Amino acid sequence: MGANTFAAIDGLGYEINFQCVNNSVTGIVPAGAQVDTSGAWYSNTYGLPVRDATVQVGGYYQGNVQASAGYLTTVIGTAIPTGARMAWLQPENGMVRFRDDATTPTATVGFPIALGVSWPYIANLASLSLISTTGANVVMSVLFYK
Repeated sequence: MGANTFAAIDGLGYEINFQCVNNSVTGIVPAGAQVDTSGAWYSNTYGLPVRDATVQVGGYYQGNVQASAGYLTTVIGTAIPTGARMAWLQPENGMVRFRDDATTPTATVGFPIALGVSWPYIANLASLSLISTTGANVVMSVLFYK
C-alpha cells in the first residue's frame, strides 16, 4: 500500500490528520498532546483521550449493503476482524445510510454516506447497521484497522 493522507474530525470538531504507509496508520494528535512512548492513554489540552495512533490494518472486505437493513457483519459476510477498532466505509455504486443507536435505519432515515465518500467509523463496530437508499444492493468497501 502506498502513502495516503486523510483526515478525520473528532467529537469536538478538531481535525486529526493520518498518514497510511506500509499498512500502518500514524496519526498527528492535536497541539498540546502529552506523548507517552509506552502506548498508554494520555490527553491533550482539550481533555480528549488520545492514544499513540499507530495501528495495523485489520483487513479489507467488500460486500453488499441491501435494501433491508443489516449489520456490518452481514455486509462483509463474516465476523469483524478480532481487535478491529475502526473501519473506513466507502459505498461504490450508490448511497447508504447507517445508524448505531439500536434503531434500524431506513432508506430515508439514518446518517447518509454518499456514493464515493470514504467515511471513518470509530465506535462499536458490532452495532453499525446499514441500508441501501436505492432499493438495490450497494457495493461497500470496508477497510478495518486494529
